[in-house]
Amino acid sequence: MLPAALVVAAAVAAHAAALPNRFVWDDEPIVVEDPATKDLGQLPTVLLSPDEVKPYYRPLNRASYLVDYQLFGMSPGGFHLVNLLVHAAGALALYALGLALFARRGPALAAALLLAVHPIHSESVAFVSARNNLFALAFSLVALLLFVHAARRRSMPLAWGSGLAFFLALASKEQGLMVLAVIVALLVLRSTRSLLGGAPRWTVLVPHGVALALYAGLRTAALGGPGGGGAATIWTGLGGRLAQNLYVLPTYLGLSLFPSGLTVFHELPARGWSLWWVPLAWVAILGALALLLRRPSPVATLGLLWLGLQLLPVANIVPIPSASMAERFFHLPAIGLWIVLADVGARLAAGVPARWVTAATASALVALGVRSAVRDRDWRDDVALFESAVAVDPRSPSATFNLGVALKDAGDLDGAARAWRATLALAPDDPGAHAQLGTLAAVQGDLAAAEAHYRAALHVDPALQEALFNLGRICERTGRTAEAVVHYRAAVAAAPTSYGAGIGDRARERLRALDAPAGARPGVASP
Repeated sequence: MLPAALVVAAAVAAHAAALPNRFVWDDEPIVVEDPATKDLGQLPTVLLSPDEVKPYYRPLNRASYLVDYQLFGMSPGGFHLVNLLVHAAGALALYALGLALFARRGPALAAALLLAVHPIHSESVAFVSARNNLFALAFSLVALLLFVHAARRRSMPLAWGSGLAFFLALASKEQGLMVLAVIVALLVLRSTRSLLGGAPRWTVLVPHGVALALYAGLRTAALGGPGGGGAATIWTGLGGRLAQNLYVLPTYLGLSLFPSGLTVFHELPARGWSLWWVPLAWVAILGALALLLRRPSPVATLGLLWLGLQLLPVANIVPIPSASMAERFFHLPAIGLWIVLADVGARLAAGVPARWVTAATASALVALGVRSAVRDRDWRDDVALFESAVAVDPRSPSATFNLGVALKDAGDLDGAARAWRATLALAPDDPGAHAQLGTLAAVQGDLAAAEAHYRAALHVDPALQEALFNLGRICERTGRTAEAVVHYRAAVAAAPTSYGAGIGDRARERLRALDAPAGARPGVASP
């Protein structure tokens, strides 16, 4: 009981700093501004519709925001508290799994405490919109834990419990599918069968098959197909995306061992000379892997399986709409690393005085917990979040651009303009920065400068809805009604640039005011 309490206390101590934070970044469109977050009558829609964009389908996560609103209103502290509690539950689940695998408290506690306090998990804990990772991890761990016990005891009730947890992991995030891959690997590999108490009975997988079929049916109903219509894009640029992993994987592992460069924007390097360290990192990775496989233990093998299989969904095999790399993507794979480190650490500590091992482990965990507390405060508001990103990587156009948006929303227009100019200094063709500077110039009455920025944005992205609409407004205000109509129609036809922006509706209103039908052929907006 005391170790379990220690795990919860460590998770709370490391991440309590997130409780006073506001909603930040995508929290506004996904949580605060979404009507489905506030009305329990929207529950059927939430359960049977895509997430914010296809191919995401995460009904359990979206439904949890409905419950939060009923309990806390739109107070961010309540939402952050739920994130923290789910994170603590995930750490407890890892401790219980560790006891089943190691049959010893020490390494089980070490793995659970690494999950509880490591700052690479801060993004999933401090970012309300990243709760899907917390749910998916907690239910995946419970599914594996119950499966291990079901296999050992030949218990179908436990197998059905594992199947239910597997279904809930899937309903939280698509990455939950990989716990089934881990389970199948445990059944197939002789080196891990000892963890299951001997030769398995494949009937224990029946509940998981039922859960997968049920999820596939719901996903098909919500998205119009199990893949959400994105399969055609998988092969486009696949080689380049896979090559990115030569940089991404060592970076994830480096952040796990030395968490000093944590940021919400991990830009992929554009210059080959800056990647001199990548071959050295891969030599170290392959060397460590060879040592582990030379004298493998069943638990370390399980850890490697978890790490490798959970990395597959975030390895850019399928294009990820949000980013090629993000710390929240590593939330689930990291568990495999913690299991391996706990196993290796326990073997290396054999024969070392226990007080030395305890002191060294405690010191490392306390240092990691302090780093998590500091990192969580970076998420206190948008300005702090993006200022921290700029501090980590001043050459990140994403960081400077988003800092400009945050400063604009905070009322600091001069600071916003400086940030967007810094973005253009790094990426001269950035359409978003041009569009934002155009809007700022229009507000300040400089329509000529505004038009120049909008046209520069459309030269790069001819379907940028915001720039199309605002250029139409400028044309309308300067007496070029026919050209304004062309831009408004193009804005109606363009895809929205942000969640719930309503730009298409505003363009339709202007077309009605000008007595021009929105359904007419939009034509070509000349940049």
